Amino acid sequence: MVDGGYLSPKDRKVKVKFNTVTPISIKDILDNKVFDHSDKSVVEIDVPCGMFRFIDIELSNPLN
Repeated sequence: MVDGGYLSPKDRKVKVKFNTVTPISIKDILDNKVFDHSDKSVVEIDVPCGMFRFIDIELSNPLN
């Protein structure tokens, strides 16, 4: 995820939705920030202005 606001840069909020999978953990792989995933259907992740977020999502079951 990246702040794509080249014309109007600002901090962004990204929503990651989980339809048929359940996350166990969600963290940024660069700074190890852990994101709250108490709502198992969606998580909101902040992307600071002009920055990248590379997130690692561990699932309860493997994808088939």
